[in-house]
Amino acid sequence: MMLLERKKERKKMKIELKAIKHCEWQSEETHSYQGRVYVDGKPMIDVGNDGHGGCDHQYPIKPFTHKDVEKVNKWCCDKLPKWSSTQKQLGSIKLSKEKKDEKYDTDLEM
Repeated sequence: MMLLERKKERKKMKIELKAIKHCEWQSEETHSYQGRVYVDGKPMIDVGNDGHGGCDHQYPIKPFTHKDVEKVNKWCCDKLPKWSSTQKQLGSIKLSKEKKDEKYDTDLEM
């Protein structure tokens, strides 16, 4: 099922992260978590991280495929604002000056 191809004529894609579970005791080098990405109200991608310094996991939820996941990732890389951070003091991360006053919601234009 190619949700993104069928909705090319739409100007917005709604992306939400739901069912987030954080496991503090398992978090070592990175945060251990799991969650579910919804695209236009439909569950599309199970995401998570084991908390041991590795990359995040992204698994498509049937009937979606890895190609659908790749399209969402590409769209996010192409369309979303680029963020950078600088650590001013231990435990305090601030956004770079060019982005600090901007706010974004989950209704993303496509």
